[in-house]
Amino acid sequence: MSHHHEDNENLSPQEIKFNDCIRRGNDFLNIEQYLSAKECYQEALEMHFNDKLVNEKIQAVSKKQSYEKKTILKILVAAVLIIAAVWLYNTQF
Repeated sequence: MSHHHEDNENLSPQEIKFNDCIRRGNDFLNIEQYLSAKECYQEALEMHFNDKLVNEKIQAVSKKQSYEKKTILKILVAAVLIIAAVWLYNTQF
């Protein structure tokens, strides 16, 4: 814990808060909690310390969310097709 404190010794309170937002966003991203990660990054973006970094983080989360949505949609379509096939099979016999 003291190492984290030493890292922040020369930073302003706003910079410490910014770093904390980025760290929390990264933690949420690592456990695939994309909405929470994006919220942390949005909070960091409002501080305008490193907009390029934060925008890259937000884009990365958006890509992962998009992939997740596409995957869920594919699973739902497959489930509907299986249900329809089973229903059709059962109505024929």
